[in-house]
Amino acid sequence: MPSLSEITAAYARSVQPLVFETGLPEFPYSITGTVFLVGQGGKAFVITTRHGLRPDSPFPICVFPSDTSNQLIPLGDVFFVPERDEPEDYMDLAVVSINASRIVSAEVASAHLIALTPSLVGWPEHAAELILFGYPEDHVCVDPDSHLLRAERVILNARYIGPSTLPFLHEARITDPHHLTTFSGFSGGPVFAVLRPPGEAPSIGLCGMAIRGTSSSNLIHFLDRSVLIDALNVRLARSTC
Repeated sequence: MPSLSEITAAYARSVQPLVFETGLPEFPYSITGTVFLVGQGGKAFVITTRHGLRPDSPFPICVFPSDTSNQLIPLGDVFFVPERDEPEDYMDLAVVSINASRIVSAEVASAHLIALTPSLVGWPEHAAELILFGYPEDHVCVDPDSHLLRAERVILNARYIGPSTLPFLHEARITDPHHLTTFSGFSGGPVFAVLRPPGEAPSIGLCGMAIRGTSSSNLIHFLDRSVLIDALNVRLARSTC
C-alpha cells in the first residue's frame, strides 16, 4: 500500500505552472500562477483562477503534461464567468478544455489527471490537515538568455481553520511556510485534505483550489471543491448540447 508521501508525489504530477506566451522576443514567457489537470465525465480539463488566467484579455498559455516534458497539452475553449457579471471570489475560477483529438504525443497522453469524486468522506469535519501545491514567485523565473523556464513546485502543509466569512471559501493556516516572502503564485493550485480513517491508511482528496493568501499572515483562502465540480458539470453539459 502506498505511503502518504508516495500518494502526494503522484498527485503532484498533475500540478503545473501557469505559463504565458507574451509575444515579446526579449521575454517570450511569463509564469504567474498554478494550474492543475483534472478528469471529469470522461474528459480532461485544466483548472486555474480567473484572475490568474485573465480570460477577458487572454494571452496564449502553455501547459505541460509533466515536470520533465517540453511537449504542450493541446487546449480548447475556456469556461468562466466574466468578472463584470460575478466579481465575487467564489466565481474566481476558469476551466480550460483539453482537446483530446489533437494529442499525438505519448507524454501528453500519459498526463496524470486528478479525479473529482462526487463526495469526499470526512471533509471538512475530520480533515484538519491540508496539503497545498503551487509555484510561488520566489521559485520561478525565465532565463533571459536561454529563455528556459525555471519553476520549482512547492508543497505546503496547513491546518484547516474553517469556513471563510465569504460564501464557498475556506481558510487554512500554513504550518511550514518554507521562508517564502510571498504566497503569490499559489493561486490556482489544488488544496488536498489528508484523511485518516480509524484503522485505515491515510489518503488525500481534492477539497478545493487556492484563491489568495499572504505570507505575513500565513493564511490561505481556498475555494470549495463543490464549486469546481459544478463548473465542470456545466462545461460538460454545454459540450453535449
